[in-house]
Amino acid sequence: MPLTVGIPFLNAESTLMDAVRSVFAQTYQDWELLLVDDGSSDRSMEIARAVRDPRVKVICDGDRKRLSARLNQIVSEAKYDYVARMDADDLMSPYRFERQLTFLGSSNTTLVTSSMAMLSRNLEPIGIRDGGPTIDARSILRGHSLAHAPLLAKKEWFCRNRYNEMLSRTQDAELWFRAFLSGELKEGSVLGIRDPLYFCREEAGVASAKIIESHRALRDLIRTCPPNVLSWSEKEFELGRSHLRSVVIRGLGALGLLRKVTSGVRNRRIEDAILLDRVRDEIQQVLATKVPGLD
Repeated sequence: MPLTVGIPFLNAESTLMDAVRSVFAQTYQDWELLLVDDGSSDRSMEIARAVRDPRVKVICDGDRKRLSARLNQIVSEAKYDYVARMDADDLMSPYRFERQLTFLGSSNTTLVTSSMAMLSRNLEPIGIRDGGPTIDARSILRGHSLAHAPLLAKKEWFCRNRYNEMLSRTQDAELWFRAFLSGELKEGSVLGIRDPLYFCREEAGVASAKIIESHRALRDLIRTCPPNVLSWSEKEFELGRSHLRSVVIRGLGALGLLRKVTSGVRNRRIEDAILLDRVRDEIQQVLATKVPGLD
């Protein structure tokens, strides 16, 4: 059961090598890796082209098309029936592909995701962000449905459900909502592995403007919600809630408290010492992995 792994990147010279190492560190090795440039102006392309492995394909057209277009491109270019994605500034557990494919192969589901270990700038685990899935209109419209970065799914699902290339934010929520309305995303069609199989670098600085832009995009989705999914009063409540959240985010940003508060709300502490040690060990395992052409 081979799979395609896609990593879109833009000016990721400081992190791209670790993302690539995460793929080479996998216990499951039957993969192809698509490294898709989105118009980088730093050394990212030099790093990508340095990798020497026939399973790795570098795609570069010199254009800036944004994430949604690149994710659709990965699906179009994929040779295999299963497609996984990751961001160029993150890492993965070496067991991610093995465990996710085991889940997909033993069930009737078409998508599988997982929780994420959130990392500090020096790659120290600082919390866990649950990956869901929670498949209902309210969760999707609040941006809390299922984790996007650790997603692995059947290619045919992505072919039927393409990302909206007009969006620069909340591409995942818009896709989940559209698939939810069409019946392509429902309870039982997606699995969420509670263990963190994906390691996400927490943003060094959370920009309030980006969060508020995401809220605005989610409100656009709320307004399109049909009355059989959310009543008029429910839509008004969700719109008011979203506006209030934007006001709070703007205030936290002005006070310099945004990163601390949002991290505390979205992440839960790693209380299990065994789990903490396991995540640390897996990070070191990834960093110690040799990549032909880079080492």
